Amino acid sequence: METFGQQLLSFPERRVSVDGEVARFPTIRDLVTVPNYSGRLGMTLSDRLLQSRLSLMEAMYGRTTAAPFECGASECSWDSHVTLGLCSTCRDISDTPPDCKVKVLMDPHSYVDNFGQTHNTTYNTTTLECNYDATQYSPNLTTIRNSLHESPPPDPNNASAWIYNTAIDVVTWNEYAYFRKGQPAVAYNFSVLIANDTWERPQITTCTINYCAWVYENSTARGQNFNVGTLNKYILGYESIKRTENGPGSNWRTSNYTFRANGTGFPSDKFNDTFLIYGDADDELTSHLTTILDSASYDFYSTVYNDVTPGLGEAMLANPNITEMADRMTTGITNIWRQYENEQAIGTAWESVAFIHVEWVWLALPAAAVLGASVVLVMTLIQNRRTVLWKSSVLPYSFRALQGWEDAEFDMETLDEIRERAKEMTGQLVGDMNERVRLVKS
Repeated sequence: METFGQQLLSFPERRVSVDGEVARFPTIRDLVTVPNYSGRLGMTLSDRLLQSRLSLMEAMYGRTTAAPFECGASECSWDSHVTLGLCSTCRDISDTPPDCKVKVLMDPHSYVDNFGQTHNTTYNTTTLECNYDATQYSPNLTTIRNSLHESPPPDPNNASAWIYNTAIDVVTWNEYAYFRKGQPAVAYNFSVLIANDTWERPQITTCTINYCAWVYENSTARGQNFNVGTLNKYILGYESIKRTENGPGSNWRTSNYTFRANGTGFPSDKFNDTFLIYGDADDELTSHLTTILDSASYDFYSTVYNDVTPGLGEAMLANPNITEMADRMTTGITNIWRQYENEQAIGTAWESVAFIHVEWVWLALPAAAVLGASVVLVMTLIQNRRTVLWKSSVLPYSFRALQGWEDAEFDMETLDEIRERAKEMTGQLVGDMNERVRLVKS
């Protein structure tokens, strides 16, 4: 019976929309200036500033800041929406030929011996300095290697005679000049060189960060997990600039840029393809990227000694895929900036409800059995429609008084005589006026 019940009934779960619950996803249409305040030390601080730089550092450590959303039910969904964001494109230029020079530096040194006398001497340090012209408009990337031999200077082409004194070099530059419509909205550029003595040549990657339109399709959220669904990114193109006059000339820090995604495959028939970026917000982004990336590189001076910021450089050595790092950086800072926006993409909140599903085909057999029994019952009633059917026991009626028989008829001595007499006796039950029933001879 239990197996039959399992086949007959099932309890599937279905999603139903929940009234009164929210499903919100913040979007950016206009990238405005960060809200801030100045403290006693004159430092401009804000929560967005701190969170932005934290997200960039997390990207170097291999983590991505999660997308912000609000879901008031167990599950939420969004059909489609668009937001302003950042995207990156990187290319490997490790085959860039270096311009290498051997340098012998004289380092004056003095020391005091055990007798208190001061001695002056000079140490010669042999280094191999190689410059890489990463791109046409960027500063050169540089590596410095120390000689494993004091003299004479080893062959520059003999890699086994040198050891890297630098592991990472990062250069950054901007492109502020927009001179034609449709020109890609470049927000930032950087190149990274990572060197390792076990590699044949340094790994060099150059990246461009652009302002892009992010188009989401069929995004979902379950608990704290967000699924982007289908996400396409379209690089924006320059449309116009509006400068705010502050005294003679224009003030670039208060210039507002208008960018469009027209002509890039962006679904302009569904969404507004125009975005506005305030100059101060653009400068804020540049400041974040420059501060974090420069902190991960070695600072080169006139000597062979290098000054490195611990932590970020080691993170890049542990995660040397710069293309993936750039993607994490643009995704993280976009998600951070969305947290401070009021414009929302509204979705649908769902919850799972259990329903009872009946497999009616499994009721055919018991239904046939019930129908057959009903037919038999009806036929039995028809065949016995003139027969009195007793629903109660007849035993009490055997003790009723007999009427119509003589006492002599009951003069019997043996059980066999009683049986024979009973076969010959017929009677009927008759009630009198007092509703007393008697067995009357018929």
